[in-house]
Amino acid sequence: MNRSEDRDIAKGVVARPRVFLSHASEDHELAERIARDLMARGIDTFFDGWEIRSGDGIRQKIDAGLGACTHFVVLVTPVSLTKRWVNAEIDAGYREKIEGRCRFIALRVGVEPAALPPLLGGLHSPRLDVCRFDEDMRTLVGDIHGVSRRPPLGAVPVFADRIVPSEAGVSPHAAQVARYFVAHSEHGLSNDRTVDAAALCESLGLTKDELLDAVDELESEDCAILHEYAGGRAVSPTATLFVRFDRYWTDHDAEQDALRVATYLLDHRNGSAASPTVAQHFGWSTRRMNPAVQFLLMHGLIEDDPSMAWPWLKYHFRANRSLRRWLQQR
Repeated sequence: MNRSEDRDIAKGVVARPRVFLSHASEDHELAERIARDLMARGIDTFFDGWEIRSGDGIRQKIDAGLGACTHFVVLVTPVSLTKRWVNAEIDAGYREKIEGRCRFIALRVGVEPAALPPLLGGLHSPRLDVCRFDEDMRTLVGDIHGVSRRPPLGAVPVFADRIVPSEAGVSPHAAQVARYFVAHSEHGLSNDRTVDAAALCESLGLTKDELLDAVDELESEDCAILHEYAGGRAVSPTATLFVRFDRYWTDHDAEQDALRVATYLLDHRNGSAASPTVAQHFGWSTRRMNPAVQFLLMHGLIEDDPSMAWPWLKYHFRANRSLRRWLQQR
């Protein structure tokens, strides 16, 4: 690197990569195509065809190009491996690599890894196929720019994530089932959604007995339903499950949301409202609104209006006398 780059590094500036492209004169046309492609993609490239002019000292120019490069790329072809000048540049480039001043890339065209000299055989040497030039160059450019090939790290799947909040008060297997429905419910209603027991076992990595025990535990708390029919079983949540477990695996809590709904009701004349209106007021989806209403129903804090309009748990609801006292005690 030159002094300018040293100053950039000291200031925290990441210098652009610089490539020294070594090649045989017989491969000049392909080498120029590679060099132009690198330049077009933000990689400053030393290519003798445009760096060395009439009257220039060839060795001095090459020394300067080698000294400034961050990546030494040699175009390895059946012809270039036989050229003394290319091999001399390989020696110089490899020395730069050993001393930590650049990365060394042997770009193979028509040469198999086994045919590489022993010194290069221990390095990963990418292949360039002229029939897939754009695709192979994209990979090379990404490597030079330091682009990671690793895909984004996703969330741990439900069946593998066995961390259960200690305050949840259920077994790990029951928590896995509850978390599955919390994650996959669309509206937070009972029977939203119903899943074949065998498919649920496979998704969660549970045995049949482990699943049945977990569902039985949730059924005892009115959080799940096991459906049995000729030829199989299915499992579905109840609306209570979302009241109980949303707080652990979502960004909302049915009890806290119920407090906001209660305040809204008592601030409005007649203490009544419609679910779509309240949800719109708070910017909530049906998935968040329905567990809040279910919490109020479970604790006898609103009138149990029989009206229902899917996907709302209750379309209309009204505060009762207990709601004000409950709110005052919070």
